[in-house]
Amino acid sequence: MWRNFGIFIIIVLFLSVSGCTDIIKPEVKSPTPTATPTPLPNPQYTVGDLVKRNSDDNIGNIIIDYNLKTRKYTVRPIIFDEFGRIYYIKNQKEQSVPFATVESSYPVKTGNINNPYGISEISYTKPKFAVNSIHREEVDKNNGIIILSFDYFTDKYTYAFAYYEGGGTWSYDKEAKHTGRRVAIENQYKK
Repeated sequence: MWRNFGIFIIIVLFLSVSGCTDIIKPEVKSPTPTATPTPLPNPQYTVGDLVKRNSDDNIGNIIIDYNLKTRKYTVRPIIFDEFGRIYYIKNQKEQSVPFATVESSYPVKTGNINNPYGISEISYTKPKFAVNSIHREEVDKNNGIIILSFDYFTDKYTYAFAYYEGGGTWSYDKEAKHTGRRVAIENQYKK
């Protein structure tokens, strides 16, 4: 009988050492993998970046600051003059705007300045008439103008006279340029 008991003990030891039974070894649980959060992408712009909707625009924004926690830029509207100088628009202050909104609306970076607080302000009135739009006279509907450009610093339109030929066709000579005050032009011609 002791012999059978000895064989039984040897078999149990053999099985436990070979890993076929859990009698002697405690169960070891494998660690649960922890999910590592995917880091959010860095902002596309940095402090002092000058951004525009299109490369030929003369209005854009400057990045004043950004907050990684809220994922927002602090921006302020600016105007570019013909010599590359920039000015803040006097009545438009800083705004907090989401990264995605600024990066999709203002995809063109045109430069960077070191001190976004050292920029002068100018007054600005948004024009009613867009560039390349035609506007009729109040009295003679067959005469009008085509807007060629608007100068934010002098508050004047550059335009050419336009003449209605019928059938929705207008003729004009863009080389025959004239300038006029924004208020006077907007009062004289229909939108």
